[in-house]
Amino acid sequence: MTTVEDPTLPSQRPSTRERRTITSVAAILTILGALMVISGLTNLVQTPAMRAAASRTAGFPGPLNPLSGLPPSIALTFMVTQNWLTMVLIQFVFAAVALTIGIGLFRQRSWSRVCLESLSWLGAIFLAIPVVWVARWMVATPTAPLLGLRAGLQTLPSGVGQPVATLIQLFVAAPLPFLAWTPAGVFIGTVVSIVVPLACVLLIVLLRRSRDGFYHGDQDAGAYRSDSRAISG
Repeated sequence: MTTVEDPTLPSQRPSTRERRTITSVAAILTILGALMVISGLTNLVQTPAMRAAASRTAGFPGPLNPLSGLPPSIALTFMVTQNWLTMVLIQFVFAAVALTIGIGLFRQRSWSRVCLESLSWLGAIFLAIPVVWVARWMVATPTAPLLGLRAGLQTLPSGVGQPVATLIQLFVAAPLPFLAWTPAGVFIGTVVSIVVPLACVLLIVLLRRSRDGFYHGDQDAGAYRSDSRAISG
């Protein structure tokens, strides 16, 4: 059974470069999803130990000792132990999303491009975090904006890198709660706060340039389903 292409839609087959782009992105997402599943299973095994630790600190901190008044490392440890299972479940959800989109990209489905591009736009928005942090220092020093710029850049690791490292730590439910507060963890958080949004912008550009490949993937899938119905009929 032959299919007739809509003349208003692109008829040229995706180039080798477009196919490689789609395949590369799909492979990265699939590998990331698989790693998150493995990490999630590892963290899930540790749930009984974390629940035991959480039960020992169930009434801590109290009204006279709020969480904000605790040392950062102790506060982070408390949050990890009390919300361990929730973080592991969130990790599995993101793993399922990554694997689903990755498989869709391998099959060149339009919905996978739309989903990934939507997530990329959300990721790109986070570039505003370091920009706003530096800008607030420049606004605070209107008579010496260059000094404000320097102060913003110097305090970027503690003002942005440390919170981002903490969020990464909580997101992956890692068993090393102190890592986010080490110099290495703060450096990683600072780099992530800038590199990830820029990577999301690049990913949006690549997806938009390769959109014809997704159209033909949907077209091939539609033709296959039509052939299958014709044969079964």
